[in-house]
Amino acid sequence: MKPELHKTFCLAEQAHRVHRTILKSIAQVESSWMPRAYRFEPEFFKRLKEREPYWSDKDPSIVSASYGYMQILFTTAWSMDLKPSNWKTLKLHEFQALAEKIYEPRYNIMLGARLMRQLIDKVWSENLPWKFEDLSAVDIALARYNGGSHKNPDTEGNLRNQKYVDKVWRAWDTLNPKEEPLVREEP
Repeated sequence: MKPELHKTFCLAEQAHRVHRTILKSIAQVESSWMPRAYRFEPEFFKRLKEREPYWSDKDPSIVSASYGYMQILFTTAWSMDLKPSNWKTLKLHEFQALAEKIYEPRYNIMLGARLMRQLIDKVWSENLPWKFEDLSAVDIALARYNGGSHKNPDTEGNLRNQKYVDKVWRAWDTLNPKEEPLVREEP
């Protein structure tokens, strides 16, 4: 891994208190380390435009897609901090420029780390690790990162996308012994 990329994961760990190897494992599973990874999700767009009519006339190939190392959904980035003040009047080329921003490695990784921190905190606030003793907060957060929060876990404590969680932990196993030392940001 390039030193600059490793440093970005270390900075994301420091900023959002999510272990860098978890973040790297997500990146490996989500994008196979391709910084321009792109995944269009047409079924998501169908649900999105029913739930939020604002998106119905937008280009689905932009707003219903995941981007970059961490495969951040456009609408997730939008809700976290990508939404500009002039959002109601954006033109197609402006949406495309916003999508390009999600590809930026530092922005993408920081956003993925921030999302994981929010998901972990939400899992704890819902007392799920106490309700389902066989599930860790990180397992539930990983499942939600990939498959959303709705019925994840279900009432029996099963994760809808347990296979994804298992893939991330397998990636952890391959990355963790090789983990490079933490790089601290210079003052």
